[in-house]
Amino acid sequence: MKTKAIIAAATALATAGWWGCTENMNYTPGGTGAAGMTPRLPANNYYAELSSKGGVTLIFAWDPGTAEDGQLPMYEVAFYTSPTGGREVYRISAGSGSTVAIGHKEINKAASAAGVDVGQEGTVYWGVIASRGANESASAARNRITVKRLFGFNVIPANVYITGSGSETGEDLSKALRFKPAGEDGGEFEIFTELGAGSYSFVDGRGGTVRRFGVSGTELVESDAPTAVASPGIYRIVLDFNTRNVSMQQISNMRYVMCIKKNVICALEYRGNGYWRSENFTVNFNDGWDDDRYFFRCLTDGADTKVGARNPDFGGSPGSGYTGPQFYTYFGQPEGNPDWDYSFKAISSYRGATTKKVNVNLYLSGELDNYYHLIEYLDQ
Repeated sequence: MKTKAIIAAATALATAGWWGCTENMNYTPGGTGAAGMTPRLPANNYYAELSSKGGVTLIFAWDPGTAEDGQLPMYEVAFYTSPTGGREVYRISAGSGSTVAIGHKEINKAASAAGVDVGQEGTVYWGVIASRGANESASAARNRITVKRLFGFNVIPANVYITGSGSETGEDLSKALRFKPAGEDGGEFEIFTELGAGSYSFVDGRGGTVRRFGVSGTELVESDAPTAVASPGIYRIVLDFNTRNVSMQQISNMRYVMCIKKNVICALEYRGNGYWRSENFTVNFNDGWDDDRYFFRCLTDGADTKVGARNPDFGGSPGSGYTGPQFYTYFGQPEGNPDWDYSFKAISSYRGATTKKVNVNLYLSGELDNYYHLIEYLDQ
């Protein structure tokens, strides 16, 4: 009986202890301390002429803050209109480290929010904010930076479409073709489309009152006047509203290329809205040994361009599957090893095939979140 009593008492104590521990396990993040959290780079009175080139960044660095629970706080770089007080106009997430590379186009947005006009010089102040949960602390010090803004638009459209007599869908605004957002910094849009005799405009909606944009040389301008088509053809059009830059590259000779038989060409026919297709093409995945790799190529203003997979090495065979993210398709991939890198793989039953047929579909439509292609295997 004594043994049973001891066991019962121990069990009761353990149970009470377990429940007590459970009741105290509702974790609440501690506050953050701004003491010593000082902006370092860019230093006070720094000058930056912002660049429109992709990937250009400015390093922001600061002395780290503290959190009461000993964990790392999360940081944001904040921009203000004055060295003390004033108005916070923009924030950029910076992770848990004490440095972050911020793109020039993002800094351009911060300067715009601070009231600096396009193409002009102006002053903003930056500091750092540390947070744990809902608790946050801002650095007492702020560094002054003078920036020269990009020559872009203050208000960038959320969506862009092409319409007009020279566009694929004519002047019916409700049928205007959509651009796909492009780039990493926002404000860039891309479309693959055919231009014919007539004119076109870029618009920010498919109905109601819309903003209209056109092209003057290589500059994007806001204008109700449409732009005449200079030379009919299929184009890759890229608009950058951060810099007012327009790139119009003529696309021709889109083709499906088998890596092992590069001289056996499958030409694709353009069908509209960024869609190319070829039907009943006989593949040849054998040149004394079996293979299954392929990609796409085209001419961009006469220069050969690879249209391929995301990574240089596709990995293992897709088996019998031929859809999914691994078949997302990327325009302008690096050449790497030009005959093999950034290629896709055919399904396993087509490896080494020389007589089997396929239909090839390539989708580079602005309506898509991700460009992709679809091979219809007709002789499985």
